[in-house]
Amino acid sequence: GGLMIGHEVARALHCRHIFTERVEGRMTLRRGFTVKPGETAVVVEDVITTGGSSLEVVNLLKEAGVQVI
Repeated sequence: GGLMIGHEVARALHCRHIFTERVEGRMTLRRGFTVKPGETAVVVEDVITTGGSSLEVVNLLKEAGVQVI
């Protein structure tokens, strides 16, 4: 369900849409997606309970040198 929301946000912002998946307990960029240091990202979540998954994605992106806004 969240993929559609992310896709539409990206379309409205005129930018690309990528997503993460949990692999062996850890959020990971999958399906050939890559990010580069200096890029800017917005994290979109469809359901927030504890915010743990969103924070995990933010940390993954920051570790790759991406500016998360």
